[in-house]
Amino acid sequence: MTYHKLKRDAGAGSMLIKWEDIVKRCVNYVKMQLAEAEAVNDAVCIRVFELFRTHLIKARFIEPDLDDAAVDPDAPTELFVGGLSADQLKQYHAAQSRLNGQGVMEVCLETIANDDVEAKMGPLTISAIQLAVELQVGGNRVTQGSVVEYINSQAGAKFMEVLHQRICRTTTMLEVHRLAQTSSSTYLEPNESLLLAIKTTEAIFELLGCMCEGHNNAVQNILRVQTAFSTTSINVLQDCIELLATMCSVVEGLDNLNYAEIGLIGKSLDTICEAVQGPCRGNQELVADSHAIMAVNNLLASDLSAQRISREERMSCKCKAVTLVHACLEARSVGGVDDGTGGTSQKVHKDIGGSLEPRNVDRFFQTARRYIEDEEQLFMAAHSGDGVDLGVHMGGAGKAVPHLPDADEEELEAVKGEVLEALVVLNMVQQELSHVAAFSEQERPEHDAVAQHDFLDRYVGHVEVCWNGHVQQVSFPVPPYADYFKDSSRQQFLKTVDLDGPEKRMKQLAKESFDMISEMKSIYQNARSSPFYLFMHRNISAVKQCLYYVVVLLNLNLLMEPNVIRDTLSTVTDPNDETRKYLGSIYITIILSAVTCLGYVILTGFLAYTEIPIVIRELDQVVAEAKEKVEAREMKRSEFRDFAAFTNYIYLVVFAISFTCMHRGNYPGVPITRIWWVLLVVPYGLICARNYFKVPDTKMTRWFCILMDVLVEKPFFRNHLMLMIFSVWGLVDSVHFSVMLLDVFNIVPIMGEILKSITVPGMKLFSVLYLFIMTMYIYAAFGLKYFEGEFLYAGMDDDGQDGCHSTMSCFWLIAYQGIPNGGYIEASMVPQNNSEENYNSRVVYSLTFFMWVGVVLFNVITGLIVDSFTSLRADSEEREGILKEECFVCGLKEQTYDELIDQGASFAKHQTMEHDWWSYVLYLAYLRDKEPTLMDGLESYVLDRLKVSDFDWVPRGTCHSIQYLVPNK
Repeated sequence: MTYHKLKRDAGAGSMLIKWEDIVKRCVNYVKMQLAEAEAVNDAVCIRVFELFRTHLIKARFIEPDLDDAAVDPDAPTELFVGGLSADQLKQYHAAQSRLNGQGVMEVCLETIANDDVEAKMGPLTISAIQLAVELQVGGNRVTQGSVVEYINSQAGAKFMEVLHQRICRTTTMLEVHRLAQTSSSTYLEPNESLLLAIKTTEAIFELLGCMCEGHNNAVQNILRVQTAFSTTSINVLQDCIELLATMCSVVEGLDNLNYAEIGLIGKSLDTICEAVQGPCRGNQELVADSHAIMAVNNLLASDLSAQRISREERMSCKCKAVTLVHACLEARSVGGVDDGTGGTSQKVHKDIGGSLEPRNVDRFFQTARRYIEDEEQLFMAAHSGDGVDLGVHMGGAGKAVPHLPDADEEELEAVKGEVLEALVVLNMVQQELSHVAAFSEQERPEHDAVAQHDFLDRYVGHVEVCWNGHVQQVSFPVPPYADYFKDSSRQQFLKTVDLDGPEKRMKQLAKESFDMISEMKSIYQNARSSPFYLFMHRNISAVKQCLYYVVVLLNLNLLMEPNVIRDTLSTVTDPNDETRKYLGSIYITIILSAVTCLGYVILTGFLAYTEIPIVIRELDQVVAEAKEKVEAREMKRSEFRDFAAFTNYIYLVVFAISFTCMHRGNYPGVPITRIWWVLLVVPYGLICARNYFKVPDTKMTRWFCILMDVLVEKPFFRNHLMLMIFSVWGLVDSVHFSVMLLDVFNIVPIMGEILKSITVPGMKLFSVLYLFIMTMYIYAAFGLKYFEGEFLYAGMDDDGQDGCHSTMSCFWLIAYQGIPNGGYIEASMVPQNNSEENYNSRVVYSLTFFMWVGVVLFNVITGLIVDSFTSLRADSEEREGILKEECFVCGLKEQTYDELIDQGASFAKHQTMEHDWWSYVLYLAYLRDKEPTLMDGLESYVLDRLKVSDFDWVPRGTCHSIQYLVPNK
């Protein structure tokens, strides 16, 4: 609803009050209260702000769609902005903008500007800050624009002055506390006034961070300089830097922090980082030339109160420090290449390289590496049944290290991800500063480049991105589920992707990456929850091969056993003298069949556990996209069904009914079960019904489509389900065990290619089959007319009565003896010599049948299969050649690459290291998993381009090596 209605009885009628009217009246009331500075009713104003804030928080709720079969009505609602979809975030921003349009943001800022900085911040100001944050969270450019407009107004100077005074006051109190701590031999707890000041400043930092969220350059710059002021600008960003520098001025002082202080350091780092990312070049230069980098250096060198602060809190704080350094270097000149500002200035690099000590960088790397390794050991121990406590584990030095209070596995995994991302950022920082002599020439006694490279290789992926006119190397933490993509799916993509140009390839890669990522996540979650599933996933090929060997042994045993023991179960339950001597063979059959049956049950269960969630997710995505199109009026609900799907089915049903009636009329004494095959119309009808439900938007249709898609679109699962059935059926009659040998088509790739050479021209082969049937019918009709007494089955006398005495019997006789003999129809007829009256007719009859069937149709079949196999092989070789000689990502050919780079670089390395297509899939997965508000400028740029299917960010015909290592070419 866009507004709420309040009704109250008023005589004969009712009065309706719109939500917009309520907002307007509340805003006017608060403004009136603020105008009467000495008589402000804080309680009522706070209730007004809480009303607006609650309204926005409710806008973040995702109410379950009870009409959607895929939604659990009892599922918890989502409250975090980072978890909202693009459409949901758009609706949330609309709610923010509507309140902003009614003047809510302005009254919040005015309330903050009226704060008395000489006293402690009151609850009204805190409530105003909280509402201002809620109005901007998610990077709403409209509400942020209102902030810029207010700051540039006459009242803006007062607002900035309040923020300045509050931050400076807290900085002074922190300096006093630090000096007292230094002169004391014991740890001093912050007093109540300082704790309150820290809490107040954290709220201000959160407000400043939200003002810059989404890399809003206008707000970022206004924190540093306000051009609209007639007086000197208030540099709030510098205030944040001074507070950070005060808290981190001495390494030893960082060993005496409590949770409140380290939380404030983290907030200050977040705020400064938000003010820099995008990038904002003016703020980058300010931060790089300030004490902020020295503060980062001290943070990396300190243990940060290891005895009082949890390991996760300390690691998180250091990660934010590393992120700040990377934000300052973002989109800056590298290696003497123009940075987009018209020159090749390295000032920011030199400033940072002169303050940041490499030994502290190495120290953080070692600490972060130990943390990740310890967390992996902890996870393995916790899932192996060792009962490890998540609250405490052994640190790198063998000491007990406290975890976050009440930490669960997800929280620890999130911190591990943050640490890993910091290592990635740190690696890029080191690459950037390697050009700075002040950094690269310092001694690094603990630096082990090989160990760092080997460790990062396990966790870090690399891609190249075109940004600001040049190719930039980008590192990113590989998602934990990256190793769980099936090789079969990877090969299937390479076999089907359109290789006609790099842009088409990358567009298809981006489109199909959704399914790839979903498959990886599903398998990863299953593997984490079940060690047995993990074992099956890693050894599925070996398990299938071993199982097939057992099937071969089973059929070898059946090949040698006598026919009297073909019915295994009956022989075991009721043996006689003749079968008792073969009990050894029977027991071998039972044991091998039990192994195969169990194996196929396990394989089928594993495949169901893997494939069904993927099918469900794909179906739900189809439904979600269809509903979005309906809301956007791009699609009608009537299009959810396709009535044309039943057209062919109606023809088939009419044919089946007509055929059954004709069979009944022509064969009155024959049971109807003789034509059981007409029941095939039932499964075909189910397939048509599946095609009819284009969008399964109800619970019943959803489950029906899931079942059909699993059985029809997942042949690997369907085939193993069939093999499982035959493995059980074989115990009743051992002949069914032979069908299991066909599993070789699923195991040996070349066998699959042979089968594909038949299925690809399937419709053409079906057309030839119709020609065979039509030919046999025509020759059966003419044969009955002119040669009725001359047809006979092989081995019968000339006067046999079971020859050809009806069109149907002639048809089956020709099918049985004429076709298998290569079109030699004489094999099913009485021999004749030239003295017979109808000899010439027989010659024409037999010769035309042989020429048409034996020469033409059989060769057509052979030609179709051979051509198909040859074409498939040629296409495969051509595809392999393109993938080998041309870069999948940028389209560079091997010869061109070798001509441009003559410094010993390898084109194979370019394909596997610089432009590995699989790394781009993982990079897209990383971007889609990351909360948009936490992205840096480059990541936001790539994601924005992806939303509009613009792939200009992908290098075309160039790479980092060409653009940077050989700039003259």
